[in-house]
Amino acid sequence: MATAAVFNSEIIAEPETVWRTVTDVDRWPRILSSLASLDRLEGTGLAPGVRWKETRLILGVTAVVEMTVTDVQEGRSFSLSAKADDATIGLTYRFKPSSLGTRLEATVDADGSGMGLGKRLRGAFAGGGAKLAREMVERDLADFQAALRT
Repeated sequence: MATAAVFNSEIIAEPETVWRTVTDVDRWPRILSSLASLDRLEGTGLAPGVRWKETRLILGVTAVVEMTVTDVQEGRSFSLSAKADDATIGLTYRFKPSSLGTRLEATVDADGSGMGLGKRLRGAFAGGGAKLAREMVERDLADFQAALRT
């Protein structure tokens, strides 16, 4: 069973500036408050096939997930895929010009068919757990926004 959620943040900065900040993956541990560490496994920069391991606080537990860049549309969007236990998680960031500067949109897709983390992630997108999923993604968006203010 797959579920999806879309979140937005308005950032007072030009799309090119937002793109440079958000795609600087090596800075994420200093920008994203829920990200404890990021260790590159393959590749540099942000290009399809680049992989890294993230350690994050997810749903109240420390989780290590392997992220893979699946698509990059220079200046417009990039997509990531992760496997965590029995869940497949997709995340796409889109950068759109807006009257304030940039609308940063994050679309999260989760598919977990078994038990474990996948079941908990599905629950985070459905019913009362939607608030938890929203808080996780919105925290990252707010962290990116704060990084662009400094």
